[in-house]
Amino acid sequence: MANRIQLRRGGAQEWANANPTLAQGEIGIELDTGRIKIGDGVTAWNTLRYERPVESNTNTPNTLVQRDADGNFAAATVTATLIGNASTATRLDQTRQIQLSGDATASGNFDGSQNLNLATTLSLIATLPHYLQDNDPSITRTFTEVTVDQKGRVVNAKTASQMNLTLYGLDGSATSDTSLAMPWSARLQSIVDESGTGLIARTGSATVATRTIQTVATDLVITNGNGVSGNPNLSLYVQPNVVAGDYNTESLTSVSQAGSNGEPFGTETVNAVKFSVDDRGRFTTVTNVPIATATEGSKYPNYAAGTTYSRYDIIQNASKVYQAYQAIAAGSGAPTHTSGDNGGWRYLAAEATEQKGLASFAQEDFDVDSNGHVTIAALGVDNTQLQNNRIGFADGNTVENFELDQELTATTGYRGFNYLNYVKVNDTSGNLLF
Repeated sequence: MANRIQLRRGGAQEWANANPTLAQGEIGIELDTGRIKIGDGVTAWNTLRYERPVESNTNTPNTLVQRDADGNFAAATVTATLIGNASTATRLDQTRQIQLSGDATASGNFDGSQNLNLATTLSLIATLPHYLQDNDPSITRTFTEVTVDQKGRVVNAKTASQMNLTLYGLDGSATSDTSLAMPWSARLQSIVDESGTGLIARTGSATVATRTIQTVATDLVITNGNGVSGNPNLSLYVQPNVVAGDYNTESLTSVSQAGSNGEPFGTETVNAVKFSVDDRGRFTTVTNVPIATATEGSKYPNYAAGTTYSRYDIIQNASKVYQAYQAIAAGSGAPTHTSGDNGGWRYLAAEATEQKGLASFAQEDFDVDSNGHVTIAALGVDNTQLQNNRIGFADGNTVENFELDQELTATTGYRGFNYLNYVKVNDTSGNLLF
C-alpha cells in the first residue's frame, strides 16, 4: 500500500495567528493564497519570506506581474531599456535650449522635467534721445511728446525743453480752433469738477458754483432760471387788478343814434386815467374815468364845379379855405389864390385838421350853463372882436360905413347919411310906398 505525504497547511490568517517556526527544509502552504514558505529552523512564519510571490495585475508590492484581460498591467517604477514612444513622459529625451530674439531677447535650457522661466530683455530703441545722447540704457527721462509705432513701442520722443509754442499749436499759426492747445488751468479744472447743473458763477480765483436766477414771485416771473432746458426767460408779473388795453383815448359812443346817456349824435368821450403805482414804479390798478364829451366836428365841403354858391358860403380846395363874398355860378372855376379876393372867393386860411375835445371860453364874453351850453354873455363880445363890425351903405357912387358901437351916444353917434341919392320905402307887406 502506497504512503501519502501531506505538508503542513492552513489559511493565511491561521498561519499568521500561530506564527510557528518551521524546521529547516520544512514546507508550509497557505491554502487560500497558494503561496509557500520553507523553514530555516530559526525564523518565525510571519517573518519568513514566501518562496513564490502572488501574481497581480495591479501595482501590488511583492507580487508577480499578471496581465489583465486586455494584456495590460500596472506598476510603479519599471527599470529597463524601453523601445518605442511613450504616451507620457516626465522629461525630454534630449535637453533643448530656448532663445528669444527681436524686440525682446532671452535664453534657457529645457528638458521637460520642470517649467522654464525666461528673463527677457527689451531691445534698446536706438532712435530715442537719451540713448543717443547718454548711450546708457539704465537712464530714464520724462518726455512731453512721444512717437509710437504700430507695435505700441515708443520709437522717438521730445523733452519739454525741446517743445515750443509751434508744436503746441499756440503760436497763432493754427488754421482752426480744433488744432489749438491750451495748458492746464486750475480755473478750467474747477469747471470740469463742478458736478451740478445750471448757470456757472466764479466764486474765487479757481472755484466756481452753479447758480439759478431767482426773484420775488410778485415782481418777476422767471422760467428756466438755471438755464438747463434753455435760455432763462424773465417776464413781468401780471398784476391781477390791471387789464391790458388802451387808456385815455376817445371812444365813439354814438354815431347814428343817441347815446345811452342821452348824448347827441356823433359825440366822443374824453377820458382821464386813474391809476395806482407801487414802490417799484409799476401800475397796480388802472381805470378810465370819463370827464367830458365833445361833439365830433365836420370839415368844410370840397369845392364842386356843378354847385352854385351863395354869398358867405365856405369851401375848401387845394388845402386852402375860401369864403364867397358874392354869388358864384356853377362852373365858374375853383379858387387857388393864397391871399386876398379873386373870382368871388376870399382867401381865409390854409386847411387845418378839425379839432375835437374840451374848449375854454373867456368868461367876460361867454356863459356856460350846467348842461355845457354856451351863450354870449351880457355885454360880451365887443364889436372890435367881430370880423365885420360895420354896416355899409352904397348909392352907386360912393360907400358910407357905420361902425357898430353901443358906446356911441346921441352926441358922438352918427346923425344921418352924408351921401344918399334916393330912398325907397315899403309898407309892412313889402309894397313900395314911395
